[in-house]
Amino acid sequence: MEPHGIRLSLEFCGCPGMTINRFEDAYAIVQAVDSPLVGVTLDQYHFHAMASGWDALEQADGKKIFIWHLNDMEDVPCGAAYNTDEKRLWPGDPRGCLEHARYADALKKVGFEGGVCTMEVFRPDYYALSQEENVRTAAESTRAHVKKYWG
Repeated sequence: MEPHGIRLSLEFCGCPGMTINRFEDAYAIVQAVDSPLVGVTLDQYHFHAMASGWDALEQADGKKIFIWHLNDMEDVPCGAAYNTDEKRLWPGDPRGCLEHARYADALKKVGFEGGVCTMEVFRPDYYALSQEENVRTAAESTRAHVKKYWG
């Protein structure tokens, strides 16, 4: 990583069988490493899926959050075995349950600078879309989401 400035972003996975499945655990590792080149990825789906603590996010150092994965999801109980990536939705889908304004407000509060914001959905019916339609929808959803909550 050094001296090239390569940064590593640790992504927790909100699945019961994963080793690091909550924001606060991933963030504790990042704090223990204590390097400006190591941060955490905030995936809204994973954050909700295993009931990560809002207090941990709201007290984090935003400069340690390197990536913000946008998505939404069906309203599925936290930790449920059927709460899989297939339940992900584009942000703004009326079937979604995530608190988008709260994520954006928390990130602003802690000083996240918005360096990397990505769309991450793995929904089978989205795979049926053409590549062009998928990319266009992802770009439009990302643009609309960021404009609504960030800019």
